[in-house]
Amino acid sequence: ACALAGRKSQLRRTRGRGTAVVRVSHASIVRPFLSGVALALVLFPVLGAQLGSFTPFALFLGASMSITAFPVLARILTERGLYKTKLGAVTLTCAAVDDVTAWCILAVVVTVVRATGAAGALVTIGLSVAFIAVMLLVARPLLNRLAAYHEQRGRLDAAALAAIFAGIIGSALITDRIGIHVIFG
Repeated sequence: ACALAGRKSQLRRTRGRGTAVVRVSHASIVRPFLSGVALALVLFPVLGAQLGSFTPFALFLGASMSITAFPVLARILTERGLYKTKLGAVTLTCAAVDDVTAWCILAVVVTVVRATGAAGALVTIGLSVAFIAVMLLVARPLLNRLAAYHEQRGRLDAAALAAIFAGIIGSALITDRIGIHVIFG
């Protein structure tokens, strides 16, 4: 109940700032990403030549430069009590958007690196979008019901825990079969 109340108050502090949060968040990703790609131009002859292709090297370097340390930022803001302020809430929200965007960028990079051609990459990206849609439209409502059940009962039974673990493993297996890494599942 405390966590739910905390999330609701944080949502109130960021209400009406959605567009600004997304703009700031993505602006904080674009510059480091482009800087990483520019750095790849210099480093590819020295470090990436054995890959044989510039694109995966540049994408990976750009993605690695644009990823923030969200857990570290959240911990700092929490320890200092700043997460309760409007600026702290917006900062955490921007960092969360950064984190999600970075994982999406990383998934695309892995797709491009693993793909055998443009058609293969497009199929993998399409299947990934379908996977995300199923997770948002099917799995998320089921997990919300499970969370409400947990809040009412105070615990989950063994069957529910087994179903959660099976879902996690199944999700990882599906993303592996799609052609992106199991971590995305």
